[in-house]
Amino acid sequence: MMTVNTLAASLFLWSTVFFPGDIQLTMLDGATHTGALQQIGVQSVSLQTEAGQQEYPLSEVLILSQQDPVAEENRAQGQVQLRDGSQVAVDRILRSGSTTGGLAASGQLTVPNQQVLAARLQPDTQQYREQWQTFCSRTTEKDLLVVMKRDQSGLDFLPGVVGSITAEQLSFLLDGDTVDVPLSRVYGVVFGVAADTGQTVRRSPIRIDTAAGDLLYGQTIRLQDGLWTLTTGWGEIQGRLEQIRRIDLSAGRFVMLSEHTPLQEQFFGADPEGSVASIIRGAEELAFPEEEQLFRPRRNQNLAGEPLRMRQREFRSGLCLHSRTEISWPLDGGFESLDAVIGIDDEVAFAMNGRNAVRLVIQTDEKVVLDQMIAGRDEPQPIRIPLTGANTLTVLVDYGDGNSLCDWLNLADARLKMIQETAAAAE
Repeated sequence: MMTVNTLAASLFLWSTVFFPGDIQLTMLDGATHTGALQQIGVQSVSLQTEAGQQEYPLSEVLILSQQDPVAEENRAQGQVQLRDGSQVAVDRILRSGSTTGGLAASGQLTVPNQQVLAARLQPDTQQYREQWQTFCSRTTEKDLLVVMKRDQSGLDFLPGVVGSITAEQLSFLLDGDTVDVPLSRVYGVVFGVAADTGQTVRRSPIRIDTAAGDLLYGQTIRLQDGLWTLTTGWGEIQGRLEQIRRIDLSAGRFVMLSEHTPLQEQFFGADPEGSVASIIRGAEELAFPEEEQLFRPRRNQNLAGEPLRMRQREFRSGLCLHSRTEISWPLDGGFESLDAVIGIDDEVAFAMNGRNAVRLVIQTDEKVVLDQMIAGRDEPQPIRIPLTGANTLTVLVDYGDGNSLCDWLNLADARLKMIQETAAAAE
């Protein structure tokens, strides 16, 4: 069953649990480990593997995912979206003066009204999905009653105040008059927030994806006696272990650089003007658009479409950049550091006896914090770039040896560490 209780324990407590099947741990360094989950403790995760019981530091674990998750049938037709980003599939959505709830895949869900962003009462369809999400992304003081147009060509809305939602109808205050609207006419409701509430959403370090398609965010999680209990900003939610597809512990801790949307991405050409390579190929042999397609930045793979690899170590996440490329990302003062492993990809590292080189320049705002030559013969090197207070991160991969032959620079496992709010600041 799934229940919501009052907000409880603030300690990060984990208990001995067993997943129905093997799980895979994904670590900060990109390594993966598979086995039967034995325990998740305060400091470590224990797996029973073919080599015996293994312990992994909890601080180094990013993701726990089931290898063979149980398929969930009879998914609910509606959905409740919460202000912390959680999304729960539900049927029979009801709303009273203080709570909103419905029948979820694993039990009854009840949430305080002020925590509910939107409630979709009809099945999700591709026809209306994009328009519905546009309504949900709007900031509004009034509630938006979203209805289907009579010709089924799209969605429309009316601003007002939603009162109760019962099994048959919705009470809606429009221009001083209360109207009872049949639920069959209502696609969903986006709930407004008064401008003076100052409502903020606390970052959640834990994300759970379930077999029912639910997405849940929380601050702490307990796993005990075949049940998981997630503590959120609006209560506690419980479910069976076999319902979990994935537990992501990176949310609110790190953002992978390969997944962070850049402000600007520029490729200036594969070879410097006047270089030997540019003379050999000729000015008209390779057009700039074709160059850009060949040498554009690659995310989570090298320029050949293969996994990022340095000294035979494979990395699941990162960037492969060819000279001369410059990318900048927004930081907005929200990150503590950039961590990465830098080096030339194995695919080309020794193609020129390791003498091929690039110049890596990293700036925070307009301050150069790293300016380094990196050759193919160099060992991969971990870096940590302080970012506290910075608004922009810029990475330039430049020509290091007068040409761009074999200039495949990897920023492997590149991740932005988020600044954590203190408990006092979060309340």
